[in-house]
Amino acid sequence: MYMKKIFLAFAVVFLLSCDSKIKSTDVEFVNNEIVYNKEPYTGQVWSKDGKSLVVEVSDGRPLKITLFHKNGNPAVISTKILHDGELKHFDINGYEMTEGEWERKYEL
Repeated sequence: MYMKKIFLAFAVVFLLSCDSKIKSTDVEFVNNEIVYNKEPYTGQVWSKDGKSLVVEVSDGRPLKITLFHKNGNPAVISTKILHDGELKHFDINGYEMTEGEWERKYEL
């Protein structure tokens, strides 16, 4: 019984320490497609730090980009990538703002 508890503890620590996020350094941009393991990728691609930006990808095509504030709330959500779409801006508390308000507040 003691060995099972030790094994379970090691398994939990191992699973919690694994970062299964695909990062920007793990993918390539080939012929206007996001490629992972030489195949068009479907899923999320995160920034190198794993928390400031995520790109939603389907069959190699980026569909949505979300940029996050340091507190984890979305700062910008864009579906305006390779086609028409929306661009939304949010303050650090999650309230939507205009693009001009956002640029003035965050000085970009």
